[in-house]
Amino acid sequence: MGFENILGNEKVFEQLNRFRTKSAFPPLLFWGRPGIGKRTTALTFAQILLCPKGDGCGLCRFCQEVSQLTHPDLRIIFPLPPRPNNEKERDLETIWRLRQKYALGATRPLIPKNYLIHLEDIHDLTSEMRFKPLSGKKRVVLIIDAERMRQEASNALLKTLEEPQPDTVFILLTSRFSFLPATIRSRCLPVYFPPLTDEMIAKYLYKIGYDEMAVKRALSFAYGSLRRALDFMNNPFPIPEEVLSLAFSPSIPSLLTLIDELRLTDWAETVENLILLFHSQLLKRFGLKDYETSYPEGFTTEELIARIDFLLHLQSDLEYNLNRRLFLFSFLTALLRKGKRK
Repeated sequence: MGFENILGNEKVFEQLNRFRTKSAFPPLLFWGRPGIGKRTTALTFAQILLCPKGDGCGLCRFCQEVSQLTHPDLRIIFPLPPRPNNEKERDLETIWRLRQKYALGATRPLIPKNYLIHLEDIHDLTSEMRFKPLSGKKRVVLIIDAERMRQEASNALLKTLEEPQPDTVFILLTSRFSFLPATIRSRCLPVYFPPLTDEMIAKYLYKIGYDEMAVKRALSFAYGSLRRALDFMNNPFPIPEEVLSLAFSPSIPSLLTLIDELRLTDWAETVENLILLFHSQLLKRFGLKDYETSYPEGFTTEELIARIDFLLHLQSDLEYNLNRRLFLFSFLTALLRKGKRK
């Protein structure tokens, strides 16, 4: 089976197929925006490398174990919650529950900011690498959200990446290439995953039974990501009603009320969805895309551009630990703005 059932990224698959015949190759760094198939491709490549038939048949016991993350020669490292100060051991049940969310075909979980890859995760890995693979000739190590490694963890990984063992394949995954330390990036072979085209996403959505209107609305939020399109199908109103109301019917009393009352679990996603909403309206206005949205279109072109500009700056600020109330004030005030950002 291999890569046949994965949407897009044909050039990536060609590159990986060349590697499958080599006895050793450098650590790989899969990078690109979220929801475009990096994890699916990495696990499928692991199936190919660990499948006795050498083609990732998807049917044998070894391929099934890879898809369920239970293969003894597949090591997966991912961000974990901080350990409470009074606990010496990690909660293995929590780790196992989180681990299953990264299995092949599972929906990737939303990761809180305080979930990180710690030094002990890398130490555990290097200890295991002293031994040969258990059931085959290769061991595959996936490091998901590699940019979330703490500095001491990335430093500990450097030597392993500099002198990789011939029987171990490293695949690091990130949607934030520039957030990875330059020392890590320089020791890996970057493999870029471009955004999926609207045509690719639409073809898939039509295939699984969605109608034209639903597909056009999903594409307005997809931004090259199949996962975003599918998330939209499950939640066609991804922007909280209170925020949307303020965006299209601005008023100072609404702003002051929301600052005290609004509670959002993922501000980054809300900001991104608003950017995509305004961006899709711009593309439609200029005749560049035939998107459909269920939201009103009450802004002038200048106002749309001003809001996108401000929200992009705000999105960048979210990478830092801002005061929540200050961020909320800036965010909601942006929705009230008229004209260009000053």
